[in-house]
Amino acid sequence: MTKILTIPGVNGLGVTGGTVKGAEILSKKFNTEKLELDNSNIEEQQNKIYNFIKQRLDNKLIIIGGDHSISFPIGKTFMENSKNPFLIIFDAHADCDFTNREPTHEEWLRALIEAGFPPGCVLLIGLRKTWEVDEKFLEENKIKIFSCKEIKSAYDYILERAEEKEIYISFDIDVFDSAVVNATGYPEQNGLTEEQGLNLLKKLKNLNIKILDLVEFNPEKGGKGGEICIKILEIMNEN
Repeated sequence: MTKILTIPGVNGLGVTGGTVKGAEILSKKFNTEKLELDNSNIEEQQNKIYNFIKQRLDNKLIIIGGDHSISFPIGKTFMENSKNPFLIIFDAHADCDFTNREPTHEEWLRALIEAGFPPGCVLLIGLRKTWEVDEKFLEENKIKIFSCKEIKSAYDYILERAEEKEIYISFDIDVFDSAVVNATGYPEQNGLTEEQGLNLLKKLKNLNIKILDLVEFNPEKGGKGGEICIKILEIMNEN
C-alpha cells in the first residue's frame, strides 16, 4: 500500500520558508496525511519526523516536503529499520557541509552518513555545484556520483547494485536545469531536462522503492516547478 505524506519541515538557515507553501500547494492535488510541525523548534521537529516515518514503514511512502533537512530524520529511521538500505539522491548540490546539531538542508547527507548510513550505498545524480568541504567529504567516503550527462550509466549502476536492496529516493527539484525549474532556492544551470528526470523515475519505480521524498519546491522563488513536481508524484503513485 502507498501512503502520501506531507511533511512541511524546514531548517534552511532562514531561506527555505517558502517550501512550506510549496508543500501546501502540492498536497492539495493528492490525498495526503499531514504531519503538523513547529518549525521554530528544530529538535522537536526532527524527532516528530523520525517517529512519524517509523510508524509507517510497512507502507511505500511518498513524501511531500519541505526543504531537504527533512531527509535526515527520514533517512535515519529508514537506515535503522532496513536490512539493505540504498539511497539515491537527485540534487544539484552535495549537502555535505560541516554538521550542526540539527542538520540543515546544507549538510543533511553528511550528517546521515556520520550517523551510520553506509556510504557505499549512496548515489548522487545531477551534482554540479560543490564547495571544497563537500568535495573533500565525498572523496573521503567514495560517494558515487553521476552527472546529468550520465543518466544511462546511473540507471545501469542502480540495476547492478540495488536490485535486491530497499531503496530510498530523495529528490531535490533543483536537479533540473534552471530553465526547467526555477521555483526553488538554489536553481542551477546545466541540469536535467524534464524528459531525463521523468523517464529515469519511470524506470526506477519498478524497483523496490520504499520511500520517495520530493523537496525544495519554493513557489516564492519562481514560477516554474509546480507542474513537474505533480508529474513526479503521479509517476511514483502509479500502481
